[in-house]
Amino acid sequence: MFGPGSAPQFIDSYRDYLQRQGLHAQHITGEQANMYEKTEQVPLLSDVAGSRGGPEFDLRVYLPARTLANRLVEAFRLNIQNYKPIFYWPILEKKIERAWSSPMMESDEHVIREVFCIVMTVLSVGAQLVKVEELFPVGTGSQHISQER
Repeated sequence: MFGPGSAPQFIDSYRDYLQRQGLHAQHITGEQANMYEKTEQVPLLSDVAGSRGGPEFDLRVYLPARTLANRLVEAFRLNIQNYKPIFYWPILEKKIERAWSSPMMESDEHVIREVFCIVMTVLSVGAQLVKVEELFPVGTGSQHISQER
């Protein structure tokens, strides 16, 4: 179901989504037959948003609420970090604190590389280790997680 053949459908879907948002994706071509043979750069939202003349993005808008993030980081620590230390924990804690404490502008490559990508990776892995029911217990009214932005 998923594999090299699914990439063109994803790209077409992504391009259609951007166009519905009023954005134009210049880097995406419909003739991409195989992502493994031909690797074109898929545009970031900021690539197309800049063409509208809008302000620069603060990447903190992509971060979850801090309480949720703390749960995901703790799941990462308990299930991964304690058994296979990937990061030096005090430095990772500083990066996590930095992510929420001050702006992470999309043009700051150092912050993206050194903070944003690392924090998002830890959160993503943590999210794979926790059941939704554990994050949002039944009856709390927070079970529905909207994908709408």
